[in-house]
Amino acid sequence: MPRFGLFIFAFSFLWGAQLFAHSVQGFVREAGTRISLPGATLVLGDDRLEAEADENGFFTVEIEEPVPETLTVAVYNYGHLPGRQEIQLKIDRTSTDVAFFLTPDPASSGETSVRERRRIDNQIRGSHRIEGKVVNEMAGTYGDPAKAIENFPGNGRVKRSQGSLFVRGAQPNQTAVYVDDFSVPDLYHFTGSTSVINIPFVESVELIPGVYSARFGRAVGGLVRLQTRKLPTDDVHGFAKIDLIDAGAYVGVPLSDTAAVGLSGRHSYLHLIREQQLAGAEDSTDITLVPTYWDYQMKLDWDVSPGHELVVFGFGSGDRESYLRNASDLATAYQLTRNSDFHRLALRYKHPVARRTKNMFLAVVGYEERLTDEMWGTQTQSQQALDAQFREELNWKIGAHRMTAGIDATVREDTFQFGGGWSRSSVLGYDRLRLDPDPSKTNEVALHTNTFALFTEAVLAPTERWLWVPGLRLQGHQFDDQALWLFEPRLATDYALSRGPCPLTLKAGVGLFSQTAPEVQRAVARLEGERLPLQRSFQSQAGFEQQLNRHLRLRHTVYWIRREAQILQSELFPAADFASSTPYTKDLDGQSMGLEILLAAQSNTRHQAWLSYGLARHELLADNDRRVLLDSNDVTHFLVGVFQTQWDNGLRLGTRFRLSTGMPRTDVLTGEWSPNEFSARPVYGPINGARFENFGAVDLRLDYKRVYPWMTADFYLDLVNVFNLRPQEGMLYSDDYLQAQPLLGLPLIPNLGMKVVF
Repeated sequence: MPRFGLFIFAFSFLWGAQLFAHSVQGFVREAGTRISLPGATLVLGDDRLEAEADENGFFTVEIEEPVPETLTVAVYNYGHLPGRQEIQLKIDRTSTDVAFFLTPDPASSGETSVRERRRIDNQIRGSHRIEGKVVNEMAGTYGDPAKAIENFPGNGRVKRSQGSLFVRGAQPNQTAVYVDDFSVPDLYHFTGSTSVINIPFVESVELIPGVYSARFGRAVGGLVRLQTRKLPTDDVHGFAKIDLIDAGAYVGVPLSDTAAVGLSGRHSYLHLIREQQLAGAEDSTDITLVPTYWDYQMKLDWDVSPGHELVVFGFGSGDRESYLRNASDLATAYQLTRNSDFHRLALRYKHPVARRTKNMFLAVVGYEERLTDEMWGTQTQSQQALDAQFREELNWKIGAHRMTAGIDATVREDTFQFGGGWSRSSVLGYDRLRLDPDPSKTNEVALHTNTFALFTEAVLAPTERWLWVPGLRLQGHQFDDQALWLFEPRLATDYALSRGPCPLTLKAGVGLFSQTAPEVQRAVARLEGERLPLQRSFQSQAGFEQQLNRHLRLRHTVYWIRREAQILQSELFPAADFASSTPYTKDLDGQSMGLEILLAAQSNTRHQAWLSYGLARHELLADNDRRVLLDSNDVTHFLVGVFQTQWDNGLRLGTRFRLSTGMPRTDVLTGEWSPNEFSARPVYGPINGARFENFGAVDLRLDYKRVYPWMTADFYLDLVNVFNLRPQEGMLYSDDYLQAQPLLGLPLIPNLGMKVVF
């Protein structure tokens, strides 16, 4: 009987709880993107009950008192406007469901748009990092976060029709580009308008202009790191964009609470407009650029178990670029086509191996294909490459100190074909101009390149004010029947000279770096019966960073770089010009020196701005007569200003201006007719003795954004190069070299479009 009475008591208690207890449950997400907001605080009634959303944005609050008919629920989350609802409780049920979509606070978005949350070791090196989600409306970037790094000091001017980065005087192929800790051949498409990774996948982009980490190598210039975003598992998310230049889409689908997949694609169609213009045009002396590009991305994020992360990422990029001139006769018509494709498939696995130790394994395979065709097969150059990369890395963290050690290896196979007038570089100086080149004539060159490196690096804090980042890389190169090992020590440090509301930090860094010469230069050298040496550089820099007041930060850096085994290409590369017997001059030493200044506004207002300035000189030293030559990438002055403002009605206006010194060029003074060769020879002026015209451009962007609970719609007008100041980026000459025409970059491109994020 006592047991039966206990059963009756328990049943009555549970039944009473069922009758009188009630719960309010639901989720908190960001309006527009529908991203979960873990940690959001909920307040029910008159501050009687509080709850916090879990890691997926869900919450449940039990109401054990007599349940009221109505209840006010308020939600608070940093960076978002508060949400408030008055809900009708369903007395006849045990729970009431409610959903909150919080609107991002415009007043706080300005604070994050110029804030750089850099790794502490890269912060010491003076890196510039910017997050993808905060620069999508920046003028001149086409909404692409990777374009934002062009506004930081350390860059030379990006040639818009080539999409090349010039960092502290280094050649574009001397600055390494890494995506999630593995290298890729290009950051931008040929047009320079967008990066090769679509916007929804980009978490952040970071520029380290010099003295980069010992974790990376095989580059004597700077380093650009693009980190991809971890896919959310709370719901299906998507992105769609269409404008006058390209169209793209993305969808991310959760497979479970710990896994998600994402697919994305993008294709431009500016070439369709340009081709229609050419089809209806008459003969012209102007050369028209017809560009197009595409890219795709596929990703799997899987948290296999706590601390164990598996990522599979596959992506590819393609570019097609043609320079055309309409003419009724072949002597006047002109055609130059450049194609470039590459693909990468990466597998990365992170897991803990001890209490404070983590391991990361990375394996990557890739394929590349490039083609250059001038004058409809008269001279061609093609390249095919297979690439494999491996990385094994251990990370320890002990208090304020951190240490990294690992292995980094690559294997690469390249095959080049030079056809027609480019089939033999030793005679190409005049074969290029012959009236009867042999398109069937080809030379094939195969290259094998292997690298292997052991590296270690530490972040040490001997005092509260002083940080040291020593690193050592043992780098091995095997290429062109050569095997070389080099020790590459690197050191970066900073010291907090003062603290408080306006801290002042001193910074310095030095390091050694190496890489092989570009594959195409090595292939041409093989045709010449030569081999090119390993390129090396010694980099040093020093400066300071100071918070001037609550909203203003100043960064100043001076640097000096010494380079060895540099190469100066001929004007007609891969052909030899008439100034030398080979398509290049090798074994040149070089140096770069300069200063960089960044003045950035950091505030919680709707207005934001920064100003960057670079003063530099980049030189080459000729071996034969010890002449000092200007490097082809030398830009003495480079000034960039960025400003944005936002209103309450969803309008945002941004502008950017750029001014820079023109790049050096070698003039052709006249042409001399050679009866024996039945062609004209150019007479060159001093090497890089002249400059292109100074460069200037102004960009504007106007956005109107509407935030809905389940999506965000953004309508934008992007005006790049508002005043149509087409920069000179090369020269084209007539067959007799008596007439010249500048090769101009892209004109004003008004880009009207919309994008939807959900």
